[in-house]
Amino acid sequence: MQKKRKAQEAFVEPKPRLSAFAAAKARAAQSDTEIKPLDELKPSNSIPTSQNDRSDAAALPTLLSSFPLSSAHEAASGDDDGTGIGYSSDDQLWTGSSAQRSYKAAQPQRLSSFRSRKMAVLSESPDRLVLKLKADETATFIGEYDLQVISGIVMLSGAALRAGDRTYRVFAPGTHALLTVIAKGGAAEIAVISTTTSMAGLSKVSPLWGKLWNAQDFKDSVANGSAESKRSFMLLRSSTDDPLKRALTALDVDQGIQSALFRIVNYPRTSSDPVVLVSGPKASGKSTISRWLTNTFLTSTTSRTSNQRLNSAQPKTSFWLDLDPGQPEFGPPGQVSLVQLHAPILGPPFTHPTAPSSSPYHMIRSHTLASITPKEDSDHFLSCAMDLLSHYQRLRLSFPDAPLVINCNGWVLGSAVEVLLALVQGFPITDVVLMQPMDMDVVQAIKSSLRADGRVLLVPQRETRPTQSRTSAEFRAMMNMSYFHTSPPSTPSETSPIAKWDTRPISHIRPWQVPYSGPGQGILAILSYGEVVPPAFLSTVLDGMVVAICVIEDDVAIPGYHSLVTSTAQQVEGDEEAEHHDAQEPNIQSLVSRTPDDLPYLLPDRSGLIAPLDPRNSRCVGLALIRGIDREKQELHLLTPLSADEIDRFTYPPEEDDEDEDELDEDGSAQERKRKQIVLVRGKFDSPDWAFMEDVYAGTVFGHGEDDDRGKVEKEKERPYVAERKLDAERGLGSNVWRVRHLPRKLGGGGGGGD
Repeated sequence: MQKKRKAQEAFVEPKPRLSAFAAAKARAAQSDTEIKPLDELKPSNSIPTSQNDRSDAAALPTLLSSFPLSSAHEAASGDDDGTGIGYSSDDQLWTGSSAQRSYKAAQPQRLSSFRSRKMAVLSESPDRLVLKLKADETATFIGEYDLQVISGIVMLSGAALRAGDRTYRVFAPGTHALLTVIAKGGAAEIAVISTTTSMAGLSKVSPLWGKLWNAQDFKDSVANGSAESKRSFMLLRSSTDDPLKRALTALDVDQGIQSALFRIVNYPRTSSDPVVLVSGPKASGKSTISRWLTNTFLTSTTSRTSNQRLNSAQPKTSFWLDLDPGQPEFGPPGQVSLVQLHAPILGPPFTHPTAPSSSPYHMIRSHTLASITPKEDSDHFLSCAMDLLSHYQRLRLSFPDAPLVINCNGWVLGSAVEVLLALVQGFPITDVVLMQPMDMDVVQAIKSSLRADGRVLLVPQRETRPTQSRTSAEFRAMMNMSYFHTSPPSTPSETSPIAKWDTRPISHIRPWQVPYSGPGQGILAILSYGEVVPPAFLSTVLDGMVVAICVIEDDVAIPGYHSLVTSTAQQVEGDEEAEHHDAQEPNIQSLVSRTPDDLPYLLPDRSGLIAPLDPRNSRCVGLALIRGIDREKQELHLLTPLSADEIDRFTYPPEEDDEDEDELDEDGSAQERKRKQIVLVRGKFDSPDWAFMEDVYAGTVFGHGEDDDRGKVEKEKERPYVAERKLDAERGLGSNVWRVRHLPRKLGGGGGGGD
């Protein structure tokens, strides 16, 4: 019989549990990885450092292949020849391996290798800092600033910036990885200039904008009287330099991945420009890779079709096809768009809201999905993408050397595979960048769908990701706020892509008063994507919600038009006494019905559904927030950043053969230009909770007494969408919570999660 064990032998004595601080301290003590400045690391390439070679003569391949990793990223870099990124036997499928990294939020991270030394700081003032960086030395700033390269070449988010008088506006908020300035090809001198921004003022109307930009310790700055305290930016050598103690990281793109991406940029082509599609799961770094590629395309000095060096005075341009309605790079969520770029992207999406009149980021064409995901109607999504592709192909005739970067959404599972393969087969794609994890069967299917010289690059998955200070829904709210608060620039310039923001609560902005009935009716109808709203509830659902402003370029785009033409033709054949001309004209108004409030809306078909607008004959020109509905005057009060000139240009476009002059009738009188019809599209846009709460955060709702009943009633009248919830009085100060009142889910405008 087996001898019975003692309790001490059967059970292992449990280890004492450590606090989070003690555990972090123990890990730091055991770690043999030591942060070192970049100037102590062995350079990977020998780069000419003569004055002549440091200017435009420095070859971009050499610069990019020698792009070093900051030691703060704690990752081993590959060799300059692309070790870790190799071609397969057929030179079509690329595979890669990434060094494992760990982001230690509790540990201080080195953000810059720049050291204050003699002659390193050339000059400084309250609004300007001039630095001299040694070769491969890095400098990371937080805040908003203008960057000017005085001598040499620096790299910034994939862009090779050369010496000149041009300044580049950089937005580096704490919500995203900070952009790092790296001297390449030798020493470089840079001037970092303080700016006066209106975007920081948005923190008055929403806490989402708090703790984003440069922040100094007020007591220390006053006591020291330092010039740094007055600047809109701050140089960070380590994350411990931040007075707000935020979890800051620097932008990190592996050297091996950079070398592989540069092969896409510099690959010799004989007939076509590069068309690069970037796809992968959510939060895998698609936007970072897309921005890096676009910036490299815009600042490269090599022609991609002839492999010859370009004239430095020749303007560069690139195109961006945004197929991510949940987290778009340009414009508000809920739409897909084609954008032409004349300047590198040096900031997160909410820092460059794109309008049709914007010069550096020019909106060519966009379509609304009225949803933050293409899952709702994948067929309509593909139709919109194909229409944008057709417009890009027309523009290629005028810009033969302009590449295209396609940023896809994070929907890559299930039926999304069919959509992705349809995009690959329908577009003239030369390269596909896939962010792992991706199913290898899908990868092989994409590879087989590409044309003969098409290539696939697999970007390895990060083991861990840096912590984000905002959720996807909060980022979408910030993008919407940035869009609706945008003021058109007074003097738009390609060399100064600067937007302005109106920091007043959105309720203080004067709305457009658009008649929806009568002789001066400003809209044709209201169209619902997805679920059909009963006519009796349409005005209730629309009030306070976001809609898309769509211009009908041809009546063919209106759902039901083809059926109307068929029925009209049948009436002509059966009615011999009808006038031929009048009977042949289809009456579009017969497709429009009226609610009890006289709101016009498009009728569903026999199946009870409403087809979307045909993207080949319609376009989305922007979004609007319905501030209110005046039923007495039969007007919609719309808030939109579109200017009067833009609305007039879309609704009254000049004819192709008309030189901005009105045509004349037979009697010699002026003939008015034909007005384009406008349809407002509602769907599953995010509920604009941010708009309802702006007055609360701005403090404008506390004009009446807090305790008397009359004050409560008045506040309810002023803010019908916001209610104050009373909690237990024993909980003390701050126990009252402001909440947004939501409509029932099936009637509201809320959508699902983003992609």
